[in-house]
Amino acid sequence: MEPLNPKDDLVRNAEERDRKWLPKSVTRKCFVGFLKSNLLVLLMLVGVLVGVAIGLGLNSKDPKLSQPEIVYLRFPGELFLQSMKMLLIPIVVSSLLCATAEIDIRSSGKIGLRASAYYISTLVLASVLGVILVVTVRPGDRTSGRPSLVPDIPSSSSNPGLAFMDLFRNMVPDNLVEVCFKSKKTREVTGDGTTTMGNSSSFSSVLNAVKNISDEDAKNEGQIKLIVEKVDGINMMGLVVASILFGCVTSASGNEAKPFLDFFKALRVVSFKLVAIFIWYSPVGIAFLIASKLAEMDDPTKTFKDLAIFTVTVLVGLFIHGFIVLSLLYLVFLRKNPLKFLVGMVPAMLFAFGSESSSATLPVTIKCLEEKNGVDPRVTKLIASIGATVNMDGTCLYFTMMAIFIAQFNGIPLSAGQLVTISILSLSIAMGAAGVPGTGVIYMIMILTSMGLPTDDISTLLAVDWFLARCRTSINILGDGIGAAVIEHFSRHDLKKMAEREIILTANSEQDLYEGEAEQGTARV
Repeated sequence: MEPLNPKDDLVRNAEERDRKWLPKSVTRKCFVGFLKSNLLVLLMLVGVLVGVAIGLGLNSKDPKLSQPEIVYLRFPGELFLQSMKMLLIPIVVSSLLCATAEIDIRSSGKIGLRASAYYISTLVLASVLGVILVVTVRPGDRTSGRPSLVPDIPSSSSNPGLAFMDLFRNMVPDNLVEVCFKSKKTREVTGDGTTTMGNSSSFSSVLNAVKNISDEDAKNEGQIKLIVEKVDGINMMGLVVASILFGCVTSASGNEAKPFLDFFKALRVVSFKLVAIFIWYSPVGIAFLIASKLAEMDDPTKTFKDLAIFTVTVLVGLFIHGFIVLSLLYLVFLRKNPLKFLVGMVPAMLFAFGSESSSATLPVTIKCLEEKNGVDPRVTKLIASIGATVNMDGTCLYFTMMAIFIAQFNGIPLSAGQLVTISILSLSIAMGAAGVPGTGVIYMIMILTSMGLPTDDISTLLAVDWFLARCRTSINILGDGIGAAVIEHFSRHDLKKMAEREIILTANSEQDLYEGEAEQGTARV
């Protein structure tokens, strides 16, 4: 039997007392920390619930609100949407330009090129998968009895060639100032005097067609004329392409273009600080947008069914892309069982689900890759950083499905050219999207505005966007991890040469140091 020690008893009693009080203090701190980190999300949920309650209450009123009363009710929400639209151009230009310029392909060499090729390929797969799912399931076509938000929408052109011509014509703008408020469309004047638009991405702009074209000549002669004209609407494709080109040239120019890059970095910082300020008004704006939307609906329950089907479709798409497509790529390229790798990435995915930020999850992602999955640290530092910037598979898939869902929801037919435009826009904007929580609404408005689609329905999507945003961020992190493993596999010979080169350089430096010390000793003698 051990001898009694009063000092040990006091220490043991103190430890037991601390253990009794520790859980309460830790629980309190965790609860306060959770509220602080998720306060905006909680306020947005409150705004959604308040908006639904007010909207359903007004919808059941007899008689229903008149159109002017709906406009008054929507006014606070319109201010929120307009504040977001105000920052569209500075955010998309600065984000894409800086994201492209900060990827130094020259210093990373073949590994960086492989990373860029891999991530762009997976983004294309995600975008194509999103189009296939939402066009197949058609979650926005199931609601009836809903008032039309855009009553005079012309049908899409039956000529896909014109749509693709307009797509590429807008990708190469002739005026970087005009591209912010004008885009080019092809108008087809047929023999009977009717006109169609080659790419009606700005549906409301048809009424603004140029009036100095002699359509009567085409009617009289029984011929078809193709007229390229400039119509109102942001040419987002032109902005995206121009921003990426300027970013690539800025990256290649090095220190000579540093002042130019610094300006856009400052613009990006200022823009997102403004977003951080405006986003705190979102709970109020969302409440009034949802209330006005529900107040004018004939049958709100059908809209909720649409939203539920859309949510399930997005989750299925994220699962297919994240756990099937990416796992198949891992299995095919590495010929290993991906299950163990997926288990190793679970901590990073859970952290991403809680933080809703790829950038904030970067340290955890690197740790999971190096410690749990044994990926070379030389690869993880580079590839995970590139992935956190450009690899947004889940975000790309969601943006694509969101835009097509809004079009279906409002009865707007989309041509093949418009589907391609949505896919390219979603891919490009997802590549430049900053991993900042709560900014998804900005990019959603970008895509809808550039396609001429109504932005009011974003308020409906925000009811579930807080959850889907965390799901797609987790898929982004999984894509970063699998990408790092695949790129390490294809770069193993380059990594071996890099290691041999480092050994030779180290040996040479040690030899030079030894010879220098020997010379100094001889001189002293």
